[in-house]
Amino acid sequence: MHDQIDIGPCTFRCSATGRELRPGEEVYSVLAHQEGRFGRKDFSLEAWTGPPSGAIAWWRTIVPEKPSAGGRTARPAARFEMLSEILRTGEPPEFAYMLALFLLRRKILRFEGEIRYADDSKILLLSHPKSGATFQVPVAIPDPSRWPMLEQTLTRLLRLGSQQTPDT
Repeated sequence: MHDQIDIGPCTFRCSATGRELRPGEEVYSVLAHQEGRFGRKDFSLEAWTGPPSGAIAWWRTIVPEKPSAGGRTARPAARFEMLSEILRTGEPPEFAYMLALFLLRRKILRFEGEIRYADDSKILLLSHPKSGATFQVPVAIPDPSRWPMLEQTLTRLLRLGSQQTPDT
């Protein structure tokens, strides 16, 4: 069994001001530990003053369209293809790892297990249920000094991916 943190979907409301966040608007999202559990908060750019107390992770993102009753707004095909390309080209492993976590969270990929090596390194074993493709993604937790650059790059990649056609 593996540990799992459910980040949750966009709240569509600024945690600092209470203002409704509009689809397409850039915001900061935060994963924080509060009252004994993990929770997500979203902040408009004008209200962002840095990560709040208790923040574990934060990222800049785009507010998605509000999902319809049975619809999804993700563009999984493009993001799935991005992971394949990043692994193929040998991009820094942090990119593949962070994108893989995003795809796991969106339930585009499925966790199948992990390989642990004597040197404490790990490889995530992931699968794409619709195509049957499998991935071995090195666990590469980025150094905090690289977070701003990784955040910008992944935001750019995910924004480009969201303009592709959906994989249903």
